[in-house]
Amino acid sequence: MDGTTVYFADVKSLENDVLFNEYYALLPAYRREKVDLLRQRNDKIRSLGAGVLLYRALESVGVDKNAEIAIGKNGKPFLKGVKDVHFNLSHSGDIVMCAVSDGEVGCDIENVRNGRVEVAERFFTVAEREFIELGDKNERFFRLWTLKESFIKANGAGLSLPMNSFSVLPGANGSFMLDFEGKNYVLREIDTGREDYKASVCVVGGSVENKPKIVFGRF
Repeated sequence: MDGTTVYFADVKSLENDVLFNEYYALLPAYRREKVDLLRQRNDKIRSLGAGVLLYRALESVGVDKNAEIAIGKNGKPFLKGVKDVHFNLSHSGDIVMCAVSDGEVGCDIENVRNGRVEVAERFFTVAEREFIELGDKNERFFRLWTLKESFIKANGAGLSLPMNSFSVLPGANGSFMLDFEGKNYVLREIDTGREDYKASVCVVGGSVENKPKIVFGRF
């Protein structure tokens, strides 16, 4: 494949038991097990939606939905035996997100809500906290949070990488490059089409000029 595609879908329709069961039956055993392990109905719906979105995305780039998915040392999933196709998933509220790329990729989506800004004191750098103070604090917090999460997921270090060990400050067009430990990362804010959601994607390598393709789907 060439470049990066970011997929979004609203999972509200999966609250219907008939539709939920129809999509559940289409998933490979690996993904059904993930759904089964969750206790809350809303979590099951989001997990199912993310799984369906992933396999739709993989099929669109010629990867069979039954391709084996393995887990890396820090918990990041990858396609076993498939070269140059990388993916990442995220979900929040009623929206699921999937990024598929020819480079290592991370993505994150968050429902903008109150009561999280104080988290910045612990996890954000001084420059990031100053950025938050310059505008709508909640909106700016979640912009930075999704950028930081997408970077950590693309990096593959997981929780072993402290969130305040790097800064993500958006450029004028919402995209920028970050050089970290000898690798170049391209980070980009993604328009979800919803004011109450913020989302970002991060790809190892590439150029800020190479904009990802955005696809909005439904179940």
